[in-house]
Amino acid sequence: MLLGGRTGANVHANGRDEREDVMSEQCLSIVIIGLAFAVAMPIVAAKAEIKTQTIDYQQGDATLEGYLAYDDATAATRPGIIA
Repeated sequence: MLLGGRTGANVHANGRDEREDVMSEQCLSIVIIGLAFAVAMPIVAAKAEIKTQTIDYQQGDATLEGYLAYDDATAATRPGIIA
């Protein structure tokens, strides 16, 4: 039940403003989503393993050494950078 106590605001019989209820619901939703991400992230991170190795390669007359890092969880072709 709403009472018309304040100008421009709908107030419930318990004295709470409708906007306070909406804000409380939004805050609760944000907290629940945050907790879901906090729980899910370690699970996803535990599956991924980064493999690293050095790679020797030629550029003109110079023999160079590069560093390769990749996620072994997928065999898909991905771009790379030699540094």
